[in-house]
Amino acid sequence: GDQGFNLLWWLAVSSTILAISRAFSDPPNAPLHPEALLQSVARHTHYRPARWRGKGHTRAVYDEFVCLYQYRVWLLLQEILGCLTAPLVLCLALPARAEELLEFVRAFTVHVDGVGHVCGFALFDFERHGDTRYGAPVAGAPAHRSRDGKMEKSYLNFKLHHPSWRRDAGEVLI
Repeated sequence: GDQGFNLLWWLAVSSTILAISRAFSDPPNAPLHPEALLQSVARHTHYRPARWRGKGHTRAVYDEFVCLYQYRVWLLLQEILGCLTAPLVLCLALPARAEELLEFVRAFTVHVDGVGHVCGFALFDFERHGDTRYGAPVAGAPAHRSRDGKMEKSYLNFKLHHPSWRRDAGEVLI
């Protein structure tokens, strides 16, 4: 009879575990230069708060960093959990909110010639959706404003990444 797995099987399993564990760890004897590492991350993410500069070695920066950039294993587990919970949300929570969702789509969908139907907020229509508390030149009706100045903030971010794009109504924000 068969007494168990042979040596080749154990070698294959051990090699697989070793390869997976190495993918989630740093190379051995890697020099630790927190400032250089943070600068490298900032080149890819375009995010490096001023309060982190010169303090990459501190526990406060580390704690803030690990909240923003989580381990790959944890992210994988979150994705798997999301795949399991999404059908529950779709089946249990969304039917009760379907009417509100459809009303939002009806109220904020706009037709643009040559483009089709788009969300009205994407047009940066300050007259309809603007909020003067967040720098919009005109205040729209309270029911049609973006929440917490999101449209105004989106406009500034869009303008930052596309400086040659012109929209006279939003130039007041800049």
